[in-house]
Amino acid sequence: MAGLLVLSRLAMDFRSGVTSSNWGTWRRDEDYARYCCNTCFWAVVALLWFSVGVLIMIGYTPLPSIWFSRS
Repeated sequence: MAGLLVLSRLAMDFRSGVTSSNWGTWRRDEDYARYCCNTCFWAVVALLWFSVGVLIMIGYTPLPSIWFSRS
């Protein structure tokens, strides 16, 4: 779920050519290096979230049993 949210943010950034973070807002045509750094950062975050999701789905990283206990 989190990976899809980050992916939608990346899609909007690529479509509009404007990205933002806590340090500022950058346009693709004005400050290309900072724009690339920010979009690459969010691409890595999305990749990590998708990797964690895949590991949980195949059972390599089990979820805590307390989430499934009934009282």
